[in-house]
Amino acid sequence: MRGGSLDDLLGVMGSLPETVIRKISSDILAQLKYIHKKLNRPYGRIDLTQVLFDDSQNAKLNLSIGNLIPNLEENIPTRFNVYR
Repeated sequence: MRGGSLDDLLGVMGSLPETVIRKISSDILAQLKYIHKKLNRPYGRIDLTQVLFDDSQNAKLNLSIGNLIPNLEENIPTRFNVYR
């Protein structure tokens, strides 16, 4: 994205005003809520380089599908074979 990453922004500015942090946080949380609701999966670690800004300075997440945390309920065995 043209606006760079949050890592770039912090490198230039050093610190951010609370109003900017509030806007970035709101953008990120809205996107994470969408992912959680649509895919029924939480997301793992988010790095500063994954928060990108568009031309209007809206924060967008550049996420890898590989960081989706598997649904633990699907991975819990319902039966155990004790006689292997």
